[in-house]
Amino acid sequence: MTLVNFQKIKSAPRYSFLTIPKDWKYEELGEIVDFVRGVSYTSPEVNSEENGSFFVNLNCFNEGGGFIDKGLLYFNGETKKLPIQSGDIVIAVTEVTLKGKIIGYPLIVPKSPNKSKIHHSLDTAHLKFKRDKIDQKFLFYFLSSELYHKSILAYSAGSTVLHLHVDSIKKILVPIPPVEEQTQISLILSHVDTLQEQANKIAKHSQFLKKIMIEELLSKGIKHEKFQNVQLKARFHKIKIPKKWSLMKLDDICTITDTPHYTSPKSDNGVPVITTSQCTTFGKIDYSKANFTSFEEYQKRQKSIDPDVDDILFTREAPFGIAVHVDKKEIAVGQRIILIKTNSNILNSQFLLYFLNSKQGKKQSLSLAIRTTVERLNIHDIRQFLIPIPPIEEQEEIVSILSKFDVMIEFLTNYENQLKSIKKGLMQKLLTGEVRVKV
Repeated sequence: MTLVNFQKIKSAPRYSFLTIPKDWKYEELGEIVDFVRGVSYTSPEVNSEENGSFFVNLNCFNEGGGFIDKGLLYFNGETKKLPIQSGDIVIAVTEVTLKGKIIGYPLIVPKSPNKSKIHHSLDTAHLKFKRDKIDQKFLFYFLSSELYHKSILAYSAGSTVLHLHVDSIKKILVPIPPVEEQTQISLILSHVDTLQEQANKIAKHSQFLKKIMIEELLSKGIKHEKFQNVQLKARFHKIKIPKKWSLMKLDDICTITDTPHYTSPKSDNGVPVITTSQCTTFGKIDYSKANFTSFEEYQKRQKSIDPDVDDILFTREAPFGIAVHVDKKEIAVGQRIILIKTNSNILNSQFLLYFLNSKQGKKQSLSLAIRTTVERLNIHDIRQFLIPIPPIEEQEEIVSILSKFDVMIEFLTNYENQLKSIKKGLMQKLLTGEVRVKV
């Protein structure tokens, strides 16, 4: 790979310049493809039953491009529109939010799951290539890039729903390396995609296995032969647990504290404020979008609620019933969350976390929830939760087994995110010729 001399071209009539190698050509998108809108349909003509044409629609678009299996749909109506083929490129021309996460981005049409014809919805456009002058996969990656999407957003409009003006984007300039170089660029980026997909599949499989292991270990334990039936609450069915286990009320083995019922003032920096939005179903706090409050406000809240590392936060509302592990000392706990401190001689906090997020834990939350305008849990009812308690040594052994899944899932998630970052950097360099591929 070697650096080359560059030329500067205007990437779109209303947008910025693009720098590409001097020996590359460039052409307007409208000279390369025609945009063919999809099928107009009514709700009864589309459903999830596999007895019609496979239907590519907005639900099929991953954020930033690519196909996602998010509840496949099938078209059962009549249309004179010609079907599209597996391997074709389709872009989203409408988006029901204003976030711009899918509009203008492409996907490559997969094989039809039911081996039927494939149609696409009116809010998408099929890119029909006019002639063989560009590698289709290369164009797919260009349309997936930030270089292109900045131009796309300039041609999108709408107050509640974004619509893309297809006629306008025909003027966007596409850099065109020699065909052999296009193919090599596509091959490199495809390899990264494959690694991402493999990491994602293994992570999902690990999460599935972890769920099975949680339900197995939290009901049968390790190497038990004798079991007893216990009833968590009058409204619950009986569950079976080992005879050596006990059943204890959460309030008897933990200290439970509610948060102050006011919103902390925001600050540009300081201490992160943990709200229900930062409490994930994986049992971890997501700090990426947390607001901050001042250290003085943190100290003020600390007088009422003072979390330590390894404590548990449990959401009471919007959404309720999610437990997360406290992994740093200096956090300000927002409204609608309670703090749980376990008696470590009786209950391992990580064991409690697994139970509260388990199927049985969720059933208790759902049964005790108050269903008004917003579903919520009262702190009084949370105190009455019944927890199956193994001997502390067995709890630690169970936690050790399950935590191995957590380590694997975290590694795979970080690996997948690293690949996304690598791909983003590669696309910027390869699609502009900043780095050349030897062919």
